[in-house]
Amino acid sequence: LLVESVSDFAILSIDLGGKITSWNSGAQKVFGYAQSEMIGGEFSGLYCAEDVAGGLPSNQLGKAALYGSSSIESWLMRKDGSRFLASGKLTQLKRDAAGDVRGFVSIVHDTTAQHATTEELRRRAQFDELTELPNRRTFYEHVQRAIGSMKRRSANLFAILFIDLDHFKEVNDAYGHLVADQLLAATARRFEHCARAEDIVARIGGDEFAILLNGITDVADAREAADRIAIQMRQPVAIGGQDVNATVSVGIAMGSPAYERPEDVLRDADTAMYSAKLHGRARAVVFPGADERDGSDDLAEDLLHVLERNELRLAYQPILRLRDSTLAGFEALVRWRHARRGVLLPAEFVPKAEESDLIVAVDRWVLGEACRQLASWQRSGLDPHLQMSVNVSGKEFSRPGFLTDLQCSLAASGSAARCLRIEVTEGAVMEHAQIASGIVAAIRALGVSLDIDGFGTGFSGLGMLQNVAVDALKIDSTFVSQLNSHRGAQIVETVMVLAQKLHVAVIAEGIETAEQAGRLSSLGCTFGQGLFFSAPLNADAAARFAASSSYAAGGLAGVRSMHGRKAKEPGFGESGDSRAGIAQLVEQRFCKP
Repeated sequence: LLVESVSDFAILSIDLGGKITSWNSGAQKVFGYAQSEMIGGEFSGLYCAEDVAGGLPSNQLGKAALYGSSSIESWLMRKDGSRFLASGKLTQLKRDAAGDVRGFVSIVHDTTAQHATTEELRRRAQFDELTELPNRRTFYEHVQRAIGSMKRRSANLFAILFIDLDHFKEVNDAYGHLVADQLLAATARRFEHCARAEDIVARIGGDEFAILLNGITDVADAREAADRIAIQMRQPVAIGGQDVNATVSVGIAMGSPAYERPEDVLRDADTAMYSAKLHGRARAVVFPGADERDGSDDLAEDLLHVLERNELRLAYQPILRLRDSTLAGFEALVRWRHARRGVLLPAEFVPKAEESDLIVAVDRWVLGEACRQLASWQRSGLDPHLQMSVNVSGKEFSRPGFLTDLQCSLAASGSAARCLRIEVTEGAVMEHAQIASGIVAAIRALGVSLDIDGFGTGFSGLGMLQNVAVDALKIDSTFVSQLNSHRGAQIVETVMVLAQKLHVAVIAEGIETAEQAGRLSSLGCTFGQGLFFSAPLNADAAARFAASSSYAAGGLAGVRSMHGRKAKEPGFGESGDSRAGIAQLVEQRFCKP
């Protein structure tokens, strides 16, 4: 009686052969079939043809038989041939006296309307209703990903075009709101036509639009995109039988690792756009400094003299043992103290250096300086087991003289080989696959550790590990940032299992929150680094960090209390004074005598 009284839920039972054995009035309402039509019929007949071909009904029955129940979230078919989104559960009936499953019961209801409402709410939250473009909030999410991608891989250059319609107020006053809205919608379509598949076009608000240009080479690509837009907008827009003319002013801001927030990039692009308006409208202006950040010829020329002018410096980011937050070592990160442009991060000059053999000289300097600094710290009484991680480019890794330079750097500095860790990307190893295993074996034979940087972001990590024995896998910050998602967590867990099977350590980079640190520690991750613990420090601040006994004793709980929120990386100063930011906070809390 209870089952029959439920009219909004389809309740039916199925035997072990997949035949329907009972069918309530709710099932008749939901599916449109009378009980007499369905008793003895196939349960799979309620599914869409493609799902039946894919084995979905039998898979769900199999899961219910194995685990006791399985969820149903599928598109099912009504008698009239229409589809609806069903939600419910498939559960075992009580087992018989012998303990065998004797059938199943399926309880589902139509969630199509709820799904449509949810999708509409999602669309309204993410898209502009008038132009159907992504809104400001969604655009910021895309820009944040672009910033993160560029920080991880310097070659992932992007740019923002901030676009404003010229004299839009006059159009609104002359033709009315309806025509003005139609102009905005038509303009949006033109911008989409000018954009590439990988670009993101958004309406920021009012008559302001923005375009995220992903995967560009330099500022010339951004100017070319602005030119395409200008050409499109020179053509009148036909609205209601009349031609409406509208030009645009464009501000261009080039991506840079120095940016932390999407708002900062848009602010600079907006500033450039207003400059375009002040200089007569209908033109594009690049934000000051962007032309210098694109790897221009004068930067390449300056690179030729970077070593003789002694302009390179190293910053040191702490690497901690996640089980107790004690210091394990540092990663050496190169900086260029440019005479005119200030401190440049690797993403701003390493790509240019890699275009020539200059990267070899830079790598050689970094290796020698890192070994010298490590030996100096250890002679001053710091932990003799303190380790130093040094990034090596693919060109340096495969160069015949690399092993000799490595030995010379160790010998000249007096640092112990067991304290040095060389980091190479899996792409660099695979690019030189025929000789990689020999190079890696020779490095490790010296007593130096070899770690794979950015593991999982390359194209054949498992194939590489099959042929090359390494000491640690470094999880890219891309995966760390997605730990709160189910898929992201599964990827990290898979890397952990793989590392355990191979008996290698795991280092997670880009840790920014206490939750990430705790989750990685619980998964068995060996080491971690990131702004949650500390930004990169200059040599003096790093030494105080290493010498701080209170930091080691504080453990992860102490660090959590200090860094409850995400932090920004401060600028890197040559002196012992850190700028405002997390490095200063670390120094104040832990590094003073």
